[in-house]
Amino acid sequence: MATLLAVFAVAAALLAGGATAMAADAGTTGDAGAGGAEHTGGTLNLTSEPEGAEVAIDGQKTGQRTPATLPLTAGQHRLTVFSPKPKEFKDRSLTITIVAGKPTKLTIQLARAAP
Repeated sequence: MATLLAVFAVAAALLAGGATAMAADAGTTGDAGAGGAEHTGGTLNLTSEPEGAEVAIDGQKTGQRTPATLPLTAGQHRLTVFSPKPKEFKDRSLTITIVAGKPTKLTIQLARAAP
């Protein structure tokens, strides 16, 4: 049920921001770690088309480019993907929801810039 809610939350956030991004699946990580402690965060597995886009979370550049794997705290975050080819593609920002202990897979399709 939590996996379904994670997929729904990401899909809803994407639909609210436009149709240029697509959510893939969100799955579980397996065990909760040593002693059964709960995770306080999750992981964002991010890809983009085109690849090589710079990534910012909550207004802070991460220093990573797509494809990227980012550990994040659970909850909502503002994701910004900066085009590696600004003359050809537009940057993209959207709100994502990270579920504790779960990876979230997301592919961002950057829209073409106007000629």
